[in-house]
Parts: sequence; structure tokens; C-alpha cells
Amino acid sequence: MIRTFAGGSGVLLFLLSLSGFLSPIDAHAQSPLSDLFQQGKAESKLGSYEVSLATFQKLDELSRQPGNESERVKLEPLIAFYRGVNLAALGQKEAAKKEFETYLVSFPAARLDPAMFPKAAVE
Repeated sequence: MIRTFAGGSGVLLFLLSLSGFLSPIDAHAQSPLSDLFQQGKAESKLGSYEVSLATFQKLDELSRQPGNESERVKLEPLIAFYRGVNLAALGQKEAAKKEFETYLVSFPAARLDPAMFPKAAVE
């Protein structure tokens, strides 16, 4: 899975990469993709792992629709990351490992803050 270290630079890098995708020019013009991402992320944070998985599945499907190609490139590793978090928290270690491997292709130096994610995901 993803290794953790005391330094938060990997988490900072991750958050900065998210902010580039999720910072709309006009707050009123936020996209459905961004809304779904935020929803799935919040569900995961609240421990609603199965609900979050379903939200990320919807996001995955929507991001594959024509016209969303540039957003898809940005979203694909993030969808994999949160799927990994959710699957790990649900005890599906092998499936989670595959998702984290997909994520790490884009963010090979990523580190998880154990205070922010379930213990199973950090392990």
C-alpha cells in the first residue's frame, strides 16, 4: 500500500494537485465532476465507504463521457486513490492495492497522513 512518513510534504503535494483541479474560476460555475468529487471525498471522510464508492463510480462514468477528456486525465488517479481508501476501509485489501498502484503511477512520492485516513488505507 502507500507508505507513510512523518513529513507531510506528500500530503501537501496531493492537496495542491487537487486544488488545481477543484479551484473553479467562478465559484458559481462549479462542474458536476467537481461536485461529485467533493461529494465522494466527504462521504469517505465521514466513513460512508460504500456510498463513497458508488459516488466515485458515477464520477468515473461521467468523466468518460465525450467532452470530459481533459478532466478525465486529472481525475483518473484521484478516483483510484479514493477507491483505494474506501476499499481498504471495507477490508478489501487486494482491490485497494490495485487502486493505490494506479494512483502511484501519477503520484509516486505520495505519502498519507495517518490522522486523515483510515488505518487500513495507511497500512
